[in-house]
Amino acid sequence: TAATLLREALQYVSPFTVTLNQFGYFGFKQSAMLYLEPLFTPPNGLTRLLEVITLIFPHCTDQLRNGKYTAHMSLSRFKNVTQLQAAKSLIENTYETITFQVKEIYLLSRIKGDPF
Repeated sequence: TAATLLREALQYVSPFTVTLNQFGYFGFKQSAMLYLEPLFTPPNGLTRLLEVITLIFPHCTDQLRNGKYTAHMSLSRFKNVTQLQAAKSLIENTYETITFQVKEIYLLSRIKGDPF
C-alpha cells in the first residue's frame, strides 16, 4: 500500500521545523490567493521530504509549476489583488508567528472526481 511504501522510505527523513511569518500571494486571471510563506529549518527539510515522496510516486506532480513546488499555507482567495492587499494589511497588524515541527505526514485518499 501507499502507506507501507512511504513508511519505509520516510523513516530516513529527519523531522524539520516550519515557521510561518511572511505573507505572499498568487495572482491569477480571475482571482488572487493570499498565503503564508514557510521558512524551513534546516532549509532543505521540505525539499528532502518531497524528493523521497516523488521517488515513490513519480506521477504525483500536479502541484509542480515548471518542475518546482512553491511551498505555502493558503489563507484565502480574493476577487483581485486589490482586495487581497487590503485584507493582507489588516491581517499583518495582528498576525503572530507560528512555528511547528514536521515529524509525520497524513495521507489523503480521494475518490475519482471528488476534490475533497
